[in-house]
Amino acid sequence: MIDFNFIIDIHNELSDFNIDEELTLKDIYIRIEQLIYGEKSTFEFLYKLKDEFLLEYLVNNNENYKSIFNNLTFICDNLKSTVKFNDDINNLKEAYKYCIYASKKNLQTPHGYTNPKIKCLADSILFFESKGIKNLLQKGKVNFDLAKKIENIINNQFKFIGIDGLVNILNTIPQLYDTKFYSFIEESSSHIIPWGYLLNKAVQHTSPLNLSDDLLRKRINNVIEYSVHYIALYQFQNYDYSFTQYTHSNHLSILKLIDRHVIGDQLLKIEQYDPKSILEYLRFINTKHNTPELDLILELAEYIYTLEHNHYKDVTDSFNQITKKYSKRVKNSVSLLLIHKKVNSKFASIYDLDKADFNKKPFITVNSKIFFFNHSFFYIGFYYAFLEILFRIGVDSQKQGLLLEAFAEHSLSSSKQHFISNKKYRVYKPQQNDLGIKSDNLEVDLVIHNDKNIAFFEIKNRVLINSSKGGNSYYILNDLAESLIKSQTQLNKHKRYISKFKEITFIDKQKLYLDDRKIFKISVSSLDYQSLHAPLVSRNFLSSIPTFTLKNTNKPELDSLVENINEKFTDFSEEISKPETISEISNFNGMQNTYFINIFHFLFLIEKSREKNTDFIDELTLYSRTLLNQLDFYYCYYYKDHLFKS
Repeated sequence: MIDFNFIIDIHNELSDFNIDEELTLKDIYIRIEQLIYGEKSTFEFLYKLKDEFLLEYLVNNNENYKSIFNNLTFICDNLKSTVKFNDDINNLKEAYKYCIYASKKNLQTPHGYTNPKIKCLADSILFFESKGIKNLLQKGKVNFDLAKKIENIINNQFKFIGIDGLVNILNTIPQLYDTKFYSFIEESSSHIIPWGYLLNKAVQHTSPLNLSDDLLRKRINNVIEYSVHYIALYQFQNYDYSFTQYTHSNHLSILKLIDRHVIGDQLLKIEQYDPKSILEYLRFINTKHNTPELDLILELAEYIYTLEHNHYKDVTDSFNQITKKYSKRVKNSVSLLLIHKKVNSKFASIYDLDKADFNKKPFITVNSKIFFFNHSFFYIGFYYAFLEILFRIGVDSQKQGLLLEAFAEHSLSSSKQHFISNKKYRVYKPQQNDLGIKSDNLEVDLVIHNDKNIAFFEIKNRVLINSSKGGNSYYILNDLAESLIKSQTQLNKHKRYISKFKEITFIDKQKLYLDDRKIFKISVSSLDYQSLHAPLVSRNFLSSIPTFTLKNTNKPELDSLVENINEKFTDFSEEISKPETISEISNFNGMQNTYFINIFHFLFLIEKSREKNTDFIDELTLYSRTLLNQLDFYYCYYYKDHLFKS
């Protein structure tokens, strides 16, 4: 087995070995290739080992580990991206002799030891060693069983800060330029503050402790520092030039990235929503389904919206004043939906992300008082309360999906956009044969069009469920299958139809002409998928789908998901591979016309097009060819907007 110990053993055994001939650098590379190239497995293990020895060197300053890192780097730097290993351990040992020869002859290319990813990890391990937490690093790997104990320290730190921890964390998160949004990033050459983790921890401790300003600031700084280094041990962030891991991904690597992003999003970032958009949605729903419970929730949401944005406030008196107008039954029912008694009570560690519930209710009880803390993160609780009432009165997920579509149409009706919504068109037998479509009719959720572009929208009432947010790969894929993949399969049919026949004639006789316009396919979810919305992630994920299927797990619950995922994968693969759109998966930039957003991004872009007197499609595709190394929707929008304005 080629592992950390194996490499140490061959290094120690061969360190005094000599080759009795004069070799050039080219000669050495040729011999190494002849020894280790094959068709068996990838060289991923070698890159991992290289990083492990660099980490050991940076933490322990061991010159032996430095030499091994240099030798492994010598091999890795010459590996072609497509080659594989022949799995011959003895041949790898022979190849290592040439690394030692190259080192002794000073033929190895000089390089630094400042890989940001490994440097950050080493700094965090050294930080905890300085605090008395030893042996975190074992044979190039973090001992995560020991690392879990750090979480207990962080819990206690927050316990001795109390409710001021939440207030201070919320006040410390950086603003995004001069907007009402917060700035969240995924990539940096240095440590990223894990705001999501800090909020999830802080919100558990709501007791007032009346600390002095100096003591409070000291404790806040300590808990942030511990949390930064603790989360850094798990390496959820990206480092410099990370976009190549997406653009050069395969189906296995993109799935690993998606899993990492879903967990990382919960720890490094916080789901944020524009309260104005949420309130507009609540008002719309209330016109369609009117109950005393919805009336009360909406009235409270209206009141909270009038408060100073993202400033915490004791709302006890106002809450009681508003609710006393309703029956005791309605008040009690709504109070249970809106007020946290205990927040994140089951969130004990980062392995409990599926149990985080802080944003499910807008209010938190502090010393028997009702507080509202933040619009961006907690106002969405009113939305969740509405959903619960809708379920209770028989409005199921399918009907809620129709409400989302109707709301999208309603939102556009007061704008200048040219759009068509909720219309069907017939696909006659010759057209079915031409396109390979079985259905005799297709339905469009929404189309927005202008002189240059046509954008088809498919709206899905599908969210990342708790199991997905906890990092379960199968649930993540199932949520994506039911939102992004299913919608893109449907959208592609519309694109192929209008591309082939140059027009769509809807059943009501309204026509949509192609007129040489560019076609966009836009999937819309009901709530936030965070980094998975980023074109860099969603497009490369879609491109990878035709190359693989999932295998059964022999676990009935998961295998039912696998069956559904594979079905959606197959449907998409067969659809996108038709002649009209095969180039989208065969060309490097073939997916440039696809987007994945949520309904609140949709409303945001409508509002921006109003403010700037532009078109929705122009706002969506703002400087679309400019690749950013960050994935947050609002960060990317405002960064590009500010960059090109200046």
